[in-house]
Amino acid sequence: MIAKDNLRVGNNVIADSVNPWALTRRAWNEVAKSVDANFVNIEVICSDQNEHKRRVETRNVGIENLKPPTWEEVLNRDYHGWSEHRILVDTAQKQIGESLKELMRNLESELA
Repeated sequence: MIAKDNLRVGNNVIADSVNPWALTRRAWNEVAKSVDANFVNIEVICSDQNEHKRRVETRNVGIENLKPPTWEEVLNRDYHGWSEHRILVDTAQKQIGESLKELMRNLESELA
């Protein structure tokens, strides 16, 4: 696994993915544990449903022929809520820079 190899040599790894199940979240945690690396879960949400829908419907993925999910597919995804500790970033009513600053503050606190 590329992530594990990078962690093993001391590199940071960011696994940016939709992680809707505790099973897959645990798997990423186990990769980090197996090489004695720090692990931080981050969940990014948009709690404003109208804004979330607008973002989904106007998203430009920037990859030719890649079809992003429809709003209906987003609503019907198999998502299991979190019970694990995580940093939660709610992007509703925020600019990207604001969300990033909030995340960085939380990461600094988490890793201190």
